[in-house]
Amino acid sequence: MIYFDHASSSPILPESMQVLKEYCEDCFGNAGAAHRIGRKADRAKEEARKKILDLLGLTKTHNLIFTSGATEANNMAIKGIAFNYQNRGKRIISSNGEHASVFNTVHQLGEYFGFDVHFLDNKNDGAIYLDELKSLVNNETILLSFMSVNNETGAKNDLKGIIDIKAKYPKCFLHVDITQSLGKITFPYENIDILTASSHKFGGPKGVGILLFRKNITFLPLLSGGDQEGGLRGGTENVPGIMAMAKALEISLAKQPSFLDNCKKLRQRLSEYLTSRPDLYEINSPLDGVPYLFNFSLKLHKASVILEALSQKGICVSSISAWKENTMEEMETFISTLDSIMKEVRHR
Repeated sequence: MIYFDHASSSPILPESMQVLKEYCEDCFGNAGAAHRIGRKADRAKEEARKKILDLLGLTKTHNLIFTSGATEANNMAIKGIAFNYQNRGKRIISSNGEHASVFNTVHQLGEYFGFDVHFLDNKNDGAIYLDELKSLVNNETILLSFMSVNNETGAKNDLKGIIDIKAKYPKCFLHVDITQSLGKITFPYENIDILTASSHKFGGPKGVGILLFRKNITFLPLLSGGDQEGGLRGGTENVPGIMAMAKALEISLAKQPSFLDNCKKLRQRLSEYLTSRPDLYEINSPLDGVPYLFNFSLKLHKASVILEALSQKGICVSSISAWKENTMEEMETFISTLDSIMKEVRHR
């Protein structure tokens, strides 16, 4: 099997799986319990928290809350800021191209809670228009929420430009969903107020994520309950998942240069094939986008038909393609298989 759908979910790294297994077996206690196993779990959780903050260079500036993934983290970030700081203003700005966990959350705040929400248009490659953002931000704006990397095209938002615009409005916070960039490329994390991500995008287990936020920020809790996570997120923490996530992030950051180099070569090879058949394909990803996400359209065939045909031949792709640990041999197999299928399948 060849797997080209890492943007949806990456296979768990062997080292991360080993940590997950170890802590499931030997550190299964509730981190809130007073007994020895509980205290061991709590120490492990706090070690992971410090490790992740250290890896991202955010120990002095940001706090970290463990969540069940980016969807929960995005909801907590957006709703937590909206409800806690609405006395400052009620304008929230996002874009039409955001992940559903951001777009739907912002839309809900406007429809049901009276917030003044605005969604920017996106360029053809998926990035936002800075001029449109500049025209909409005002003194009533309390939150900007954008993804770092478009999860369909790989386009990078101009975070420096967004940060510069936001700097003129001190009551406004910037939330960036770094789910598609964490562990893959480096961004100015220290200049961003709130960051969210999911473990399973960079080789960790599913069901665990992070919410990072400046130390001067407070949230209205999304999940009320106990005093876990500083009282901001009730519920028993997933310590095995947290430890496995920290290990995966450590490995992904260490491998980042070689990972990017490999992805550039794979993208170049696929681009060569697609551009050689302009009658069949149209490339949608920008040249200056991240190399590990690649989007192209089929001019004469239905995508669902081709995806199913590839799946039947043991090649897993999605409506977007993303590679992480793939090889050039796998890319050559994908290209030859795709070329063969395109010759066999009727035009739509």
